[in-house]
Amino acid sequence: KMAPPVDYLRLVFLPWLARMGVRVGIESVRHGYYPRGGGEVVLKVMPCAQLAPLVAESPGALRAIRGVAHVARLPMHIPERMVGAASACLDGFGPIEIETRVLADEEGSGTGGAMVLVAETEHSLLGSAAVAERGVRAEQLGEDAGHALRAELDAGAALDIHAADQLLIYAAQAQGASRFTVREVSLHARTVMWLIEQFLPVRFSVEGRGRLQLIEVLRG
Repeated sequence: KMAPPVDYLRLVFLPWLARMGVRVGIESVRHGYYPRGGGEVVLKVMPCAQLAPLVAESPGALRAIRGVAHVARLPMHIPERMVGAASACLDGFGPIEIETRVLADEEGSGTGGAMVLVAETEHSLLGSAAVAERGVRAEQLGEDAGHALRAELDAGAALDIHAADQLLIYAAQAQGASRFTVREVSLHARTVMWLIEQFLPVRFSVEGRGRLQLIEVLRG
């Protein structure tokens, strides 16, 4: 349940990779849900001669908040309650458009649900996600996703904490110096940075910038 749902990859992670020159098409054949899994996706990755550096220090003005909440083998009021709770957490940020869906039986493996939220800004994409689990109310799931996205927006970071640790390996292989801001450097990110330094001729610098952390990828 700690891994990002496929909609986070589609709406946040892959658009960031596209900015670095990697073109990836993604198609969800079947959604899988925690804890059973069973999801299936098809990826089409275009060849990329070299990666452009990732430079994202300021998100710029907020343009839109959108997202998706879906369930399989559960009633429509579940994703609707997710949306209501998430929207309340994000009150004051302007219009919010979140698609709600009940998947057809062939679209989902087992019973479950998930929500992914995306804040589109002038220079950035910030995301959050929450996955349904037994005993957790739909409102709690929506609040978790909403509060997580609000934390990113309030901090003023260019990348959310999950995109940051996922993009480190690509930034380390880019032609040129990458640098980006996050509200927090996760333990996962610190582990990934250490591991990359053991194999590639790069080093990482982390510097406090007020409420933010600036991560730089330095070659040599």
